[in-house]
Amino acid sequence: MKTIKNTIEEIFQRSGREDLLYKSEIIMALNEIFGENLSKKFKVRYFINGKLFLEAESSIWAWEISMNKENLKESINEKLGKPVIKEIITR
Repeated sequence: MKTIKNTIEEIFQRSGREDLLYKSEIIMALNEIFGENLSKKFKVRYFINGKLFLEAESSIWAWEISMNKENLKESINEKLGKPVIKEIITR
């Protein structure tokens, strides 16, 4: 028996829009990792072909994210349960 989550994932995969599904999951994972207050310091702009594009509130936050992007990538992938993110790009 399929779960609702599996059915939704299958629909997104068939339509070639997995990135939209993952984007919402990534946002939830970032909220868990940083908490609501800190996660407001940046926005998920795009998630395309394994590349996560984050826009930071300031250059300091952009630098902080870029210095820790490998750890952040691992943490998000761990929360998602699979290696979805291959690269994090900050602006």
